Amino acid sequence: MSSLENKKHDSIKTLMNSISPTDRVKLMINMLNDTYLEEWGITNPLSKGKWRETLIANNLGHVVHKKTSGGKGSRFYGSDAMDPNTGKYWEYKSVMVKDLEAWYSGKLSIKLNGVYNGAYHRAALEKYSGINHALCLYSERSGDILAIVQMHTSHVISQLTPMVESIESGTWVNKKGKPKTTNCNNAGVKFKNSVPLPEHGEIIWMPQK
Repeated sequence: MSSLENKKHDSIKTLMNSISPTDRVKLMINMLNDTYLEEWGITNPLSKGKWRETLIANNLGHVVHKKTSGGKGSRFYGSDAMDPNTGKYWEYKSVMVKDLEAWYSGKLSIKLNGVYNGAYHRAALEKYSGINHALCLYSERSGDILAIVQMHTSHVISQLTPMVESIESGTWVNKKGKPKTTNCNNAGVKFKNSVPLPEHGEIIWMPQK
């Protein structure tokens, strides 16, 4: 950091250390709310991960929806943002990367999933089949975005469909024969040596070194 940035950092640290932990958290939340409202018109960034969706959209050059998600019944239902250059809507999912050493060394080989809580009926699948899907990988340690992967839409739908078919056939039940929760459908990408399998998706954004 520059000398000016260091001075600002020290001033903020001094202020934070001079107040109680409770007041410190309140101040940080107020600053967060004010920044998101002034910069992006977001009134409740802490609701359902809207703060991270906004950061994803900024990195991709998208416009994030002001509300928590695309309104039900609207043309952008099920999406989180829109690409102003193409008019295409995007759904964002986020997943934490715990093994940072493997990620940075190019040795992460694992499947990472995003949860689709609303994908439990055929109409939702139809909506999801018409938009793009991004999986955001973020650091467990710092919360920083490590990479954003565009998942192939066909690959996403192929993973979401079995649960919908099971619900339709009446076989989506637990061992006691009772219906299982529908808020658990997921779709993801397999990584080999920190690179997504090409048939699953591709990295479309990474932080500049």
